[in-house]
Amino acid sequence: MANRLASVRHRKGSVLILTYHSVLDEPDPMRPSAPTVEVFESQMTVLADEFNVLPLADAVAGLENGRLPPAAVVVTFDDGYADNHRNALPILRKLDLPATFFIATSYLDGGCMFNDCLIEAARAAPSGSWDTGVAPVSEVKLDSLADRLAVAGRLIEAVKYQPLERRKSRVEGLLDRLGMARPTDLMMTSGQVRDLHSAGMTIGAHTYAHPILARLDAAESREEITRGREELQAMVGGQVDLFAYPNGQPKRDYLWRDVEILKRLGFNGAVSTAWGIATAGADSLQLPRLGFPAARDGDFFMRLARARAGSPGHLLGPHGSAGKLL
Repeated sequence: MANRLASVRHRKGSVLILTYHSVLDEPDPMRPSAPTVEVFESQMTVLADEFNVLPLADAVAGLENGRLPPAAVVVTFDDGYADNHRNALPILRKLDLPATFFIATSYLDGGCMFNDCLIEAARAAPSGSWDTGVAPVSEVKLDSLADRLAVAGRLIEAVKYQPLERRKSRVEGLLDRLGMARPTDLMMTSGQVRDLHSAGMTIGAHTYAHPILARLDAAESREEITRGREELQAMVGGQVDLFAYPNGQPKRDYLWRDVEILKRLGFNGAVSTAWGIATAGADSLQLPRLGFPAARDGDFFMRLARARAGSPGHLLGPHGSAGKLL
């Protein structure tokens, strides 16, 4: 392991950008990929001891000017979960580490993202047969935890690519059939976002309502990007010039058109979920990231090593073509 870890730490001119969402108080069987506080702190401690953890803006500048330090790493969070403030922020402050938080503003102050509503519905639904009312996942069996996990995943995929209003109505209809209220405590408040900013963390835009940008027309995409950014800027009283594409897969979730929109709006950097490392010459508005946040200690770093040595991800070109990340 030592040799592979060394290759991650000492290769110059590249940066590993890590993706997180929630940091849980305790393990949650319905969210098996989310790290607990214990796991997150162990990961951040090793990063603090062994790596150069950079603000994303510094990493973008370093990629552009060729002055990245060795063992460069960036920590990012998507969506705006309340446990980012409750659990992640104290650890980051304790270890003096920077991070970037990409916030979808529609869900702050008591909102709930569609995927979380569906996870909680699958958790709460009665055992046995369940008619979700969401085609093509209508009649399902819930006889085990594995069933509930599988049904939650199928429901999320069934509505993720629907137009926003249809997505909302299908989720609300499912909750109504269960007689279940939408969770109101999963996402941050505006005040907690301001706390992150005041603590020196970077706040980035993640649209207003977390749509799949590729499913919108150009005007709708620009409005989603602009509205989320403007609400965050008013919230924190400062400039927001970094962005994360919702869902984040090139071509499937965002288009070259959306990259151009960010460029025209003056964003300095943006991250996708294309799997890979960011190297000199990478498009600063399509940076790849790595996501395996629940991995523990040695496994976490073995995965970082394999990612470093593995195949590059892909980005979009002007004609929508996919090419290798440099």
